Amino acid sequence: MEIIDTIDTKTKFIVLHALTDITSKQISEALGIPYSTARDWKTKTDENIDIRIIAEGRGKKPEITEETKRKIARDVRMNMNQQKFSTNKLASKHEMRNSKVFDTLKEKGFIFGRYDIPQNLTDIERDSRVEFCELMLDDENRIYETFFSDESGFKLSDAHVERICKKENKEMELELPREHVRVNMWGAISFRGATSLHIFKENLKGPIYQNILGERREEVDTLYPGGGVYFIHDRLPSHTSCEGWMMEEEFGQVLFPTYSPDLNPMEKM
Repeated sequence: MEIIDTIDTKTKFIVLHALTDITSKQISEALGIPYSTARDWKTKTDENIDIRIIAEGRGKKPEITEETKRKIARDVRMNMNQQKFSTNKLASKHEMRNSKVFDTLKEKGFIFGRYDIPQNLTDIERDSRVEFCELMLDDENRIYETFFSDESGFKLSDAHVERICKKENKEMELELPREHVRVNMWGAISFRGATSLHIFKENLKGPIYQNILGERREEVDTLYPGGGVYFIHDRLPSHTSCEGWMMEEEFGQVLFPTYSPDLNPMEKM
C-alpha cells in the first residue's frame, strides 16, 4: 500500500487506463481528479502522448524581474493623477499581461480601482437629507406606499460585440450600428410592485415626463386602488416642471433632497 501511495497520479491513470475497462468518469472519481482532466489524459494517451512529460513552455510562469517592477512603480508614481493613466497602457508598455500589472501594483503597495469623487454637501443639504429620512420613517406606512422612480439610457452603437473568436488568417465581418441612436428608459418601483418600463428616444423634457406619468397612472392605481400613494423623483428640471400638474392629478409627492441618489433604491436598478 505504501508503494502505491508513492506513485504519481498520472502514472496511476496510465495503469488504470491500460489494464482496466473502466470509463474516464470512473477513473476521475477513483483518482480524485476533474472529469475534464481525465478525458484530456485519455485522448492524449490514446494518441501515444506521454502525459507525464510537460510540454515545453508549460508549467512555468514567466518571471517578472525586480527591475521591471520598479519601472512599473515609477510609472505609477509619475502618472497616478492623470485621467489617461491605465493598467492597460502599463501592460502594453512593459509587454506583460494586465493581471501581472495588478499583482505588481499590489506587491508595491498601490491600490488601483475606480475613484468616486465625494460630494461636499452644505449644512442645508445635509439637513434636508436627515429631514427626508425622518419623514419616511415617522409614518411607518409612507415608505410602503411610495413609488421610487428614475430614468437611464444607453447608445445602441455601444451595444455590440467587442471580442470574437476566429480562425487564423480568416477575416471576420461585424455589422455595427450606423446611427448613434440613444435609447432611454423610465420606471418606478414600490413595495407592492413596479410600473412597466417606458422606452423612449427623445431627451426627457417636461411634456414627455408628464406624458409618461399619465400613461402609467392606471398601473399606479391598480397597485394602490385606495389612493394615498406617494411619488419620488430627483430634482431634474424636467421633473420639477411637472410638479404643479402632479398636484392637480393627486400624485402625493415627497420632496427628494439634492445629491442623494443613495436614498433612492431605484438607482440600483
